[in-house]
Amino acid sequence: MSRLAHRYTHRHALFAGVALILLINAFALAGAWYNRSGAPDSRLALSERELDGMSAGLRKENSGLALQLRWRMPSAAEDQGNRYNRRLSDAQMRQLGFQLPAAEDCEPRCRRQAAREVLVVLELDGPAYREELRRQQAQLEQASQALAALPEDKQLQQRVKHQRDELDTLQLDTRLYAVDTGLDRDALRQRYPDRSRYAIVQGLVRPSHWHNSTGLQGYLSELSIERITVPQHWHRALADLPSRVRDKSTTPGQRIEVAFGQRLEPWIAAVGAATPD
Repeated sequence: MSRLAHRYTHRHALFAGVALILLINAFALAGAWYNRSGAPDSRLALSERELDGMSAGLRKENSGLALQLRWRMPSAAEDQGNRYNRRLSDAQMRQLGFQLPAAEDCEPRCRRQAAREVLVVLELDGPAYREELRRQQAQLEQASQALAALPEDKQLQQRVKHQRDELDTLQLDTRLYAVDTGLDRDALRQRYPDRSRYAIVQGLVRPSHWHNSTGLQGYLSELSIERITVPQHWHRALADLPSRVRDKSTTPGQRIEVAFGQRLEPWIAAVGAATPD
């Protein structure tokens, strides 16, 4: 290849690369514009309980600022308040289109079912959170009554302390709960019409087959919107947001309104002082 042809080929590749970058950016900007067009699909007033700030190490490495969305699922009765539970019921898995074969057929068939993107309903400070509070308060009351009958019992003393710590943690933990899943956005919105309490987002459900289980199980592994970028004009207001509300001395002081647009993607719409619970 001649030197001229080589130079032409190199220039052509450079122009093609620049054009591809511009095209990708144009698509991203068009998507962001569409997401924010019209009225938001929902708008939730969150606080430090639902949004973690970046750790000091990440802030040094990254000039940008993003908040991590904190959410959980309601505890099943058998989980005894396990806040890390993300399992879905058999009925939910079937509604999402997963096949639940008989136990003896699960091993060869379960592995062929891939993860699926679904719609997830997030509930803010609603019945799911109130039920968790009621459950923890009832467990603390039961433990306290047992200790009152046997005040010298060391195990009961530890149980009361554990239940009190769990209740204290819950009262500072996120109030944002994933309460439902589905595939039909309109149907979910009809069931959850309050757009200031319920947001619909996208999430990923993964099937799994544990060796000690009798069939297919599933869990909500992640949400597509767990990191929310902070615009430059709110960096100062949110730069000192704690990476976790740890005790009552760090009671939430920020009200961060997060809007979810046409594509169910979030952005920070307003920042102000939190109102007392």
